[in-house]
Amino acid sequence: MTIDANTSGGAAWTRAAIAAGAAYLAALVLVLPRDLSGKTDAAVAGELLVPALMGFVAGGFLGSAARERWREAASLLAPPVVASLGIALLLGPDLVEQREDRQEASRTYARSHVVDRPTVLGWRKTESAALERQREVIDEKLLDREPGSTAVVTSYQDGLRTVVVQAINTSDSTGLREELEQSPKQALTNFLGGAGVMDPDAFPASVPGIELLCAELPGAGAICGWADLTTIGTASWQLSDAELDEVADLTDRLLDEMRVVDALPE
Repeated sequence: MTIDANTSGGAAWTRAAIAAGAAYLAALVLVLPRDLSGKTDAAVAGELLVPALMGFVAGGFLGSAARERWREAASLLAPPVVASLGIALLLGPDLVEQREDRQEASRTYARSHVVDRPTVLGWRKTESAALERQREVIDEKLLDREPGSTAVVTSYQDGLRTVVVQAINTSDSTGLREELEQSPKQALTNFLGGAGVMDPDAFPASVPGIELLCAELPGAGAICGWADLTTIGTASWQLSDAELDEVADLTDRLLDEMRVVDALPE
């Protein structure tokens, strides 16, 4: 089909294309940050293209067929209306599932924040240039990607045993906070995966409302990560002859001292 933009019908199709394109871009901005059902951004963008095209076709046909006085309005209004209805039908189940996941998470997990302590587990706090550099890097990343969030980066030592704690206290309406409110376990799994930790083991936690995952590291070490609705972090341990369940227990006790619970699960 060839469209002549100089004709009244061609102008209607042109307006419909502009309106449909604007509706598609708006949908991308509103929907992509929601991380629907773990779908990739490319997959969601492809799905959104279908209702946008439906809106374009509707706007073009209605604009061409309408009386002269209504052509402009029909070709401009039909694309976003039809696209919105299509998006609601297409992604509605995902939105409902996401809301239900959030409600379930609020019944299971707590809200908290992590604070720096001079000692934990009777171990003394230590400082180093490498640790200070870690703080700077994390702070830079947080300022860019998670405005308002704060980081706690510290280490503790007991003889030859050391632990490095990295925690993020998330702020409202940030991407990481939304991931945690959707599924702390999935957010923690992704967080550890980004650090190269795959297939961690889950352990029960005595502290209220958190997810606790641990894995062995090359050499005499292990890492445990935790997450709830507002906080996520890791404890990297350098120990000798310690089983993973013992490391999980140490992390559990460490969190009992460093984590301040703001709200228990509902």
